[in-house]
Amino acid sequence: MSCLVVTSGRAKGRTFKITPDREAVVGRVSECDVCIADPHISRRHCVIAAGQTGYFVRDLGSANGVAINGAKISAEAPLKDGDKLMLGKVEIEFHQEERFEDAETKKLAAAAAAAAASPQIPPRKRSARIETQAVVEFCARCSGSVPAAAIKSGKARRGPDGLLCPECLAGDAARADAGAARRRPAAPGPNAEVTEFSAGPKRGAAGPAPAIDDVIPLDDDDLPVLPDDPPPSAPKAAAADATTPIPGKRPS
Repeated sequence: MSCLVVTSGRAKGRTFKITPDREAVVGRVSECDVCIADPHISRRHCVIAAGQTGYFVRDLGSANGVAINGAKISAEAPLKDGDKLMLGKVEIEFHQEERFEDAETKKLAAAAAAAAASPQIPPRKRSARIETQAVVEFCARCSGSVPAAAIKSGKARRGPDGLLCPECLAGDAARADAGAARRRPAAPGPNAEVTEFSAGPKRGAAGPAPAIDDVIPLDDDDLPVLPDDPPPSAPKAAAADATTPIPGKRPS
């Protein structure tokens, strides 16, 4: 495992471990991985990390810059075992205890372990589709094929005579409508004569007064006098001799 050893300043003698699986930020604030409380070091001074070819250091825009073995770097520079870094007025030695191949292997192993620790979403199981062959039925009247979709949607229905296709059902409906139209009375045309019927006088309404000439006065003396029925035992001759008096004429 690599490390940084402070060789000057207030934190002289302190050692900070560096792992290849993460970057180490060097600065004077407590949030940094390598915290060195020195006024000549910026809050976030530089970062040390492992790359594809080895460790390297990158300046984070510090005020006093970064120098390696006395040579100031502009942005980023590789590190070797035993290099001396100057951060402001603080000197730090870099020591790489393991071979870089081992460090890279550890970095990859750490990344694999982090990926394994994260929750994995199980792959969605694909439901097995059972493909069934559609059964084709035929109309009992016209012998035409009836698809299963027509039966399911109700366009084709089963009756007492069997399954009927949509075409046969439509023909039956048309014939039923035509029969109902023939039984329905025809509506009168625009030139048809309309006979008006009088409903007569309303109840309680006074009708026209009868004319005086139409009234025939009747007197009880003028009414004919009808004889009583003859008894059943009377002979027919006696019944024949009976005469009916004529009103207004005296008998002889």
